[in-house]
Amino acid sequence: MSTCRYSKSLFPVMECLIDTYSETGRPVGFTAIQKCVGERHGRAHPEQVRRGLDSAHCLGYLKVVVGKYGAKYVPTLDGVVYTGVYTALALNLGFVDELPQHALFCLLRLVRSGVAMLSWAEAFNTLLEIQEGKDASRREILRRKLIDSLVTTKALLGIEVRGLEPRFYSRILTYIWRRAWFPIAIPPVFREAPGHQYLLKLIRGFVGASCG
Repeated sequence: MSTCRYSKSLFPVMECLIDTYSETGRPVGFTAIQKCVGERHGRAHPEQVRRGLDSAHCLGYLKVVVGKYGAKYVPTLDGVVYTGVYTALALNLGFVDELPQHALFCLLRLVRSGVAMLSWAEAFNTLLEIQEGKDASRREILRRKLIDSLVTTKALLGIEVRGLEPRFYSRILTYIWRRAWFPIAIPPVFREAPGHQYLLKLIRGFVGASCG
């Protein structure tokens, strides 16, 4: 990871790749990603998108599929996991891109571990609810929740999920970023100056102590 250059377009590109791949069920071309990133994040310049794709490929967040009409892209589960964690951090903190690269990726790994434990606990509790014998409609809701929890837990733990349909990728992404709010819940006062700078120093110190 240390040899991979981080780009601020990395996660906007990954978000668009994951959503488009989930919708179409097929590898995604450069033009489709560029259009999505431009509409959602205002980063439509080809070089910005290219940097995001290069960074994602180096980190193992996507695979390149070369076909008759050129290169297309498919997200990996690792890419989905880290995009979900980053999204939660960005929404909750708002300044994660100000962290040094090593600190950002360390923080992503730490939060990933926390969400993995939450996801496992949720899967276990959901299984207990199903065994309690709810009505048919409730059991079906719980069954879908259990599947999402188990699949996401495996992805968070780095365990291969064979035969996973593309539509699950965006579901895993959403599942992770919603639950990643819990381990990083920050009072709003710390997201504004001067609390902003204090929190930034605090996170850098925490990450430094945790990852060296």
